[in-house]
Amino acid sequence: MEFKTKPLKLKRTIIDCDFDSLIEDINMAFIESNEKDKAAKQIDETIKSLRNGSLHLSGIDTRNIANYYPIIVTFQNWPLGPFVYDLIRRMVNTSGLLRQSYCAPVEIWSCEELEYIEAILTNDKISPLDIPSIIRDKLNSGYGNMNIYSFLWDKRHDMLKNNKYVTGKMDEMFEVIKNQSGLTE
Repeated sequence: MEFKTKPLKLKRTIIDCDFDSLIEDINMAFIESNEKDKAAKQIDETIKSLRNGSLHLSGIDTRNIANYYPIIVTFQNWPLGPFVYDLIRRMVNTSGLLRQSYCAPVEIWSCEELEYIEAILTNDKISPLDIPSIIRDKLNSGYGNMNIYSFLWDKRHDMLKNNKYVTGKMDEMFEVIKNQSGLTE
């Protein structure tokens, strides 16, 4: 996972329908900008370093990692319909990044979508899941070029219900609000 917090010029892209602005945003967030490596390139280099042994993870034999699931988490929501998702993946691929047979197509999630994933992974009412199995399910169900939220809502909305972890966090938040506002109920 690579996290990106820099705000994008999506306003120009969305409101003005400026395709060049979209291309700039994709390059700036995912590929390369001002000679600085961006998310896809950083993930690609990390995977190569893990595979060639120059990067080690404590407690993990990286030679046993068969597949990689690159995920870029953005602070802002991207307008990720099938066209934009496909365009980003093609641009990443054309740049020579994440093309290895052991790499799944790059996923792009917003922080908000990552919270949904957290809710699923901490839900004690469903069988144990992990991020790779969620991504495989998304890619194999015809939702490969859709955002993760659309996939979860359409195909896995049952996983978003009755989550003790999320309910507990919401209860904590409401307690803080109640205490700070002076409300009794």
